[in-house]
Amino acid sequence: MKKLTYLTFSLFSLFTFAQEVSKERIQTVLSTLASDDMKGREIGNSGE
Repeated sequence: MKKLTYLTFSLFSLFTFAQEVSKERIQTVLSTLASDDMKGREIGNSGE
């Protein structure tokens, strides 16, 4: 019974929190990350 309850809540949360991502959104995010403003820096480091 516990396994069935766990499975039910897992599937419910999967469908509840799923998001659709548009092609335009992906292009915007990738363009921002690849821009010269980011300067290829690591997380927490300032640009060169």
